[in-house]
Parts: sequence; C-alpha cells; structure tokens
Amino acid sequence: MVNSLSGRFLILTIIFVMIAEIFIFVPSVARFREDYLRARLERAQIASLAVAVDAMISPALEAELLENAEVYNVVLRRDEIRQLALSSKLPAPIAATYDMRAPSG
Repeated sequence: MVNSLSGRFLILTIIFVMIAEIFIFVPSVARFREDYLRARLERAQIASLAVAVDAMISPALEAELLENAEVYNVVLRRDEIRQLALSSKLPAPIAATYDMRAPSG
C-alpha cells in the first residue's frame, strides 16, 4: 500500500496533520501555564493588599490568605526594597522516595 500513490498520499497527510497538531498544541500548553501563573500572582497580590490595609492580621487570616493564593510567602517589592508581607511554614522536606520501576520484594 505504501508503494501506491494513494498510500504515499495517506502517509504525507498523516505527517502534515501531526505537524499541524504540534504547532497548535505547544503554544496552547504554554498559554495555559502562563495563565495559571498569572492567576496565582493576582491572588498573591490580593492577599498582600489585605495586609497593606491592616498591618496586624490574625494568624488564621494570614493562613487563609496564603492558602487561597496557593503560595507559601508573599513579598512586596517597592522601590527596590523587598518586604515580607505574609509567610508560612515551609513544607517539610521529602522524607522518602519510591522508584516504581523497581520490583517490590
């Protein structure tokens, strides 16, 4: 079938469709990631605005703001000066790793 004209045309069609899919899929994934990061930055900025209004907030509110923003710390940068606005405990280090390729025994 590959030696016939219709077989060659089918293979070329498949190749061009796959190349077109790559040219569509890669920018789509990059755009999704950019939108995801931009949304997290916006949520962190909103959390920092709550601190800017009231410098003393409760630890429960601080934890809720960080959880909603899905970040560990919020740092304000103004005129080349960085100020830690919100902070939380960093997650514990990874205690164990598992290699699923290795047979269990």
